[in-house]
Amino acid sequence: MINIIRADFYRIFNGKGIYITVILFLLLCYATSIGEQVYIGVAVEDLDVEEDSLSRAGTLNQEEEVETKNKLGRDIPFVVSRTHDNSLYFYLALLFFVIGADFSAGTVKNTLASGVSRLKYYLAKGIELFTLVLVFMLLEYIVPTLFTTSLYGFGEPFDGQYFTDVMTIFGVQLLYSIAVVSCGLFFALWTKKTAVINSLYLSLCLIPIIAIMILSAYDVNLLELSKYEMITNIRMSANLLELPSEDVLRMILVGVTYLAMSIVGSVLVFRRTEIK
Repeated sequence: MINIIRADFYRIFNGKGIYITVILFLLLCYATSIGEQVYIGVAVEDLDVEEDSLSRAGTLNQEEEVETKNKLGRDIPFVVSRTHDNSLYFYLALLFFVIGADFSAGTVKNTLASGVSRLKYYLAKGIELFTLVLVFMLLEYIVPTLFTTSLYGFGEPFDGQYFTDVMTIFGVQLLYSIAVVSCGLFFALWTKKTAVINSLYLSLCLIPIIAIMILSAYDVNLLELSKYEMITNIRMSANLLELPSEDVLRMILVGVTYLAMSIVGSVLVFRRTEIK
């Protein structure tokens, strides 16, 4: 398993694709940190949710809004967290680098034929994706913060409470990021076709929230479904520190459920799938 991880990282970081992806990703993070909030896909405020904890998903009340000019370094982690779901579209590239390329090149069969078990192969790919997502999230939070700090200063002293607040939001968003990518890995092991993987992954990010938006026009009570939809929960997590404890617990349980289901599904599908 270690050899697979080492070989994959060597292949990935010796190609141009990962560096192009990082540059584009950092440009998006930079734009988010200095400008208005930009959502790829559907903005949750389009759901016209009533004023409860759900209405905070992906939106800001005026009193919470951070000024878009001369923000201080300490503000930036909270700013980028509000559009973190944009990062999910860059993680699609990570899926291709880690697993999609294997199916495109037909190397999966050779790897398994060398004596590597399917479980070890799956675990190796999962560890690689987790590592890359973690690195991307650290870049997302740290690089714009350092850049803004160099221009306008950090603001109030960096203390334990500030660190705890940032890491709380970071941790929940990391959970959901891993859950979404894990679902993408399930799609890859199930379909083994890059185009289908891309379609299913993008559908996962877009269709549920669009469907809820449409259905809520007929029955506003269906907005409750948003509480169990991943993109909405990612945007809600930006306001995690101000949500009731029951909403936070529900949010974490939903994320863990998606992650667990995708892992179990991946193992079962990959165990039975035919590799050509």
